[in-house]
Amino acid sequence: MIHFLTGTKLCDFPTLKHSMLRDRKTQFIDRLGWELKATDEEYEIDQYDRADATYVICSDSNGYHKGSMRLIPTNTPNMIRDHFSHVIPGITFETEKVWECTRLCIAPNSGADVAISLLAGAAKLMQAQKLRAFLGVFDTRMQRTYRRFGSPPLVLGSEKDVSGTISVGMWQFNAQIYSHLIEASLYDRGSYDDMYALSLDREDMPAGRELQIA
Repeated sequence: MIHFLTGTKLCDFPTLKHSMLRDRKTQFIDRLGWELKATDEEYEIDQYDRADATYVICSDSNGYHKGSMRLIPTNTPNMIRDHFSHVIPGITFETEKVWECTRLCIAPNSGADVAISLLAGAAKLMQAQKLRAFLGVFDTRMQRTYRRFGSPPLVLGSEKDVSGTISVGMWQFNAQIYSHLIEASLYDRGSYDDMYALSLDREDMPAGRELQIA
């Protein structure tokens, strides 16, 4: 199932939340070696995991995390503005219609079909919220994978670091791309409509209020 949840509503699904944060630690800290802080030596969570963040999450039949991404409007504090603005000098985004996408995480036992299903979920979210684009920081080597999935980003800027090259990209999921993702997804179009409709109320939350582990 695909869930569309604010940080506040995510707390109503403790199994989903805790397994997501564990898988994020496994992927980003243990496997990729990112210099991030692990909470309680078990979870990866940062200051952008806020009550007003939106999570697109794929779960299994028991409610455990299979894959996820986090989205934040660019008119609130976000990772690109705070840490990667130098990669896109002279380009700024501060609008409720362009959201930042971070922490794309795939559980260890999940595969490409989960990643594609998440991208289809992001496209559904963009359609439902009438958003113009998503922004994200990604390892430039992922460009080939995104192209294979039929959703390559527009690269706005790149920077080399010790581990390779990172880029800031823009995704705009039009109707054609959405249809292509749906065809390769775990779910059909009607299911995405139903899963989005089942999402809990998206009340406005004050930016800066952080998610809690418990």
